Amino acid sequence: MPSSPVRTHKQTDTIVAHNNCVQIRTEIVLAEHPNSTIVTDSVTSNGLAAFIAQLGGVHHRFKRGYKNVINEGVRLNAIGQETHLAIETSGHGAVKENYFLDDGAYLVVKILVQLANLGTGSTLGSLIRDLREPIEDEEVNAS
Repeated sequence: MPSSPVRTHKQTDTIVAHNNCVQIRTEIVLAEHPNSTIVTDSVTSNGLAAFIAQLGGVHHRFKRGYKNVINEGVRLNAIGQETHLAIETSGHGAVKENYFLDDGAYLVVKILVQLANLGTGSTLGSLIRDLREPIEDEEVNAS
């Protein structure tokens, strides 16, 4: 069983977890704050790094642990590096506009607003695009 919840988009059978969970939130943040730094945990894919760069963002990989990632986002802002999203592949994340609180409900509302802006017939799968996924991705839980 995966260590983080795996959500499947029913119409496309696309799994919304890990890299593409980060991707959805990244795309929303970079539309609102171009050129922002996006802090992620260290296990994000090279495909996600390329996606962030393609949208004009700066990818900053940091050590694992949602609190570590969030604290790094706060630290980067304090030294003048504009950072609007700090997110771990587990789905824990925080945005600058919400005072870097680890608030999943806030991030979900942002996703729902984005879906509403896309119009009728838009689905969660509509938000997942252009992300090169690793050919193999294995998760091992050593607990």
